[in-house]
Amino acid sequence: MKRSIIPWFVLLVALLSISAPALAAVEGSWSVGGRAGVTVKVQGSRAQSSHQYASDLFTFYPGGAFTMVDVSGTWTQTRSQFTVTLNAADIEALYEQMFADQGYTVDVTVTSLVLKGRETPSGERLRGKMPMRLGLYIYYAGLPGKVKASYTFTGSRLSPGPAPLAESTPSALTL
Repeated sequence: MKRSIIPWFVLLVALLSISAPALAAVEGSWSVGGRAGVTVKVQGSRAQSSHQYASDLFTFYPGGAFTMVDVSGTWTQTRSQFTVTLNAADIEALYEQMFADQGYTVDVTVTSLVLKGRETPSGERLRGKMPMRLGLYIYYAGLPGKVKASYTFTGSRLSPGPAPLAESTPSALTL
């Protein structure tokens, strides 16, 4: 009796391992790009919007560390879906610098931020979205404002494991 069960069990395990799609870990480096949009509304004025293509390098490190150009964070993955918790201080500094480049001294506060996406079963592509909302205060005018931004992206795997931090130039949105 034992002899007849073992071959069937081995056959079943082999069939399951061949037929089940393998979910690859998102770990590694990814070249991503997509549509980025920003809408800025300052008290007493009309909202101003800008949309353009932006590219980035996402790196998902073993142990849950995450980097993209100028921003760090942590990541988790359940099946093919991943979630990145970005460092709010990095985002605030990035937007404060973007406003400073336009001649404005502002204080930026992240009020809502999430980066979520999904990896394809082959593990070679990903797609996702990063909506965020920011509060701002323009010092010289004493005016509060709001920023609503989003980044919808797709990406291709560059390496199966973590890559060294690469130098790249972020696409800055014109405000």
